[in-house]
Amino acid sequence: MVQAQDSYTNNGIGYVTSVSLFSQTDGGMYASAYSTSWIHQIYGDFRTGQIAIRGKNNGTWQSWRTVLDSSNYNSYAAALNGASNQNFSANAIYPYEWIRFMTDAGIYWNTGTYAGHHIYPQAAWGMSFRSQNNGDCGLQLRGNNNTSLGAVYSDGTSIGFLTAAFGWGASFTLAGSMNRGTVPLARIETITAYTILGNNNASAAAVPAALSVAQVATMLSGQTMNIAGSSTSCTGNAATATSATSATTATGLNSSNYISRIGSSGNYNTDFQNTPAGTVRHQGDDYGITNNPGGGWWFVDSYRHSNSGVVS
Repeated sequence: MVQAQDSYTNNGIGYVTSVSLFSQTDGGMYASAYSTSWIHQIYGDFRTGQIAIRGKNNGTWQSWRTVLDSSNYNSYAAALNGASNQNFSANAIYPYEWIRFMTDAGIYWNTGTYAGHHIYPQAAWGMSFRSQNNGDCGLQLRGNNNTSLGAVYSDGTSIGFLTAAFGWGASFTLAGSMNRGTVPLARIETITAYTILGNNNASAAAVPAALSVAQVATMLSGQTMNIAGSSTSCTGNAATATSATSATTATGLNSSNYISRIGSSGNYNTDFQNTPAGTVRHQGDDYGITNNPGGGWWFVDSYRHSNSGVVS
């Protein structure tokens, strides 16, 4: 029997017209009725075999709903394989294979406390981690029990590592200069032979740099040092030597090969009585010194003890 879809109000199977489903106007109808107010219908398309269902709820027909099958699934739900431009929502996803991105997109937090975070490929050599803030970005490292292990972090000025308490451990400026942390001596790169590295700035910290001989000399000037050992050869001049405890030999002290006397007042009597006595340096003989023993040329050395005893 041929009937319109709304006329199938009794139990039955037949041919129906006046429908508008799957771009068709007719097809097969399967109806089950409790009464004229409570009815269930199944429409079948003669051409494709697709089916749609609806019910009559207390006298009111409900909208037709398409039944999904292997031929139309991708039109109404997320693609099983290879389809694109599909959106879906889920409480949880448990993949058993790779999560494959078909574009350069990535993971994005759309809502929630940390909305705005991104993880996506930025270049051929690496991924990009983008935070919700304009000034800083980091990646926390945590153990299986959620214990903090530290972080890789940048505050927009420096980049480096944070401690487990998220304080700075070691960092570099964005230009690449180390500005926090220490480097063990064993980890410092080897340097050219006979090179001294240091900081010749007496008032500020600085990156170690190669020091010239003049810079090292300036740094050592005025320092008290005890140097043990022997020198096989020593050349050059000493401007001032306050004291010399002992000297085994001295050869060729100046170009004239003599030891100069210094400290004479110009009067031997005065030199003998001075405390301390006039300092002596041998520099040839003296001529015409007042109160000399006689004659013109003399070597006179004065050795005076601190208790005013004099030996000449």
